[in-house]
Amino acid sequence: HMAPPPLADQSSPRAVRIQPKVINCKPQDLKGPTPQELDKHFLLCEACGKCKCKECTSPRTLPSCWVCNQECLCSAQNLVNYSTCMCLVKGVFYHCTNEDDEGSCADHPCSCSYSNCCARWSFMGALSLVLPCLLCYLPATGCVKLSQKCYDKLSRPGCRCKNTNSVICRAPDSVANRQGKPF
Repeated sequence: HMAPPPLADQSSPRAVRIQPKVINCKPQDLKGPTPQELDKHFLLCEACGKCKCKECTSPRTLPSCWVCNQECLCSAQNLVNYSTCMCLVKGVFYHCTNEDDEGSCADHPCSCSYSNCCARWSFMGALSLVLPCLLCYLPATGCVKLSQKCYDKLSRPGCRCKNTNSVICRAPDSVANRQGKPF
């Protein structure tokens, strides 16, 4: 229940008698991190002071999600594949090649490492006359890779120092003083 707004022509302000109710408010956690959380990030780099644990230093991938009742993966690479009609090329290569391997040319049609490279590129060149959106596949894939690198650089909290093996094993100062354990 909220108090009515004050009127401009009122001479005296009205006193607030009750506090407004807070809806869907979670209590604050004033205890701080748990001992399990503290034990996780104690390997710090001497050069930058950031955590060197595997969770903090592993590369971050662009966000993706499943949509349409868990049937379609919505990711940046799938967006490129469908918007540039590369899914059509992959489907043609899947159905028209004899390769039964896991890593067939249908998975990577622009790769030069699989057999019949010239035939695949010639087919894609001829198909791009009918589907000019195929010409946008390589630049769009480059944009996805650049976005991946930028996202990783901005979202990874751990150490990224090159050629450093020096590690300090300690907890943050406030935690060490609170627990009374010197490091």
